[in-house]
Amino acid sequence: MSDREYQERVWIRRELPRPGYYDEFDLAVHSLFDDSPILPSPAPGCVGELIHADEEVPLARLGEVLSPLIDELGDVSDAEYVHSAQCTVA
Repeated sequence: MSDREYQERVWIRRELPRPGYYDEFDLAVHSLFDDSPILPSPAPGCVGELIHADEEVPLARLGEVLSPLIDELGDVSDAEYVHSAQCTVA
């Protein structure tokens, strides 16, 4: 989620690394927020089971950034998320 070149190439232009490969921002968000107890803040007990201890703080920070962004933008395209002012790095 932190690789802008990958986001542009795979999520937006759909230049996939191999046939049958599937990845998109929406899939990542649903996996982290809806399908697991990882975000918006890592749940007690998921460290060691779902994530490594050294990933807990970065994932918590990701939740702090993504939660309000998702609330603000809602159900828009991957390109709209990637190109949103909140995700644009100067």
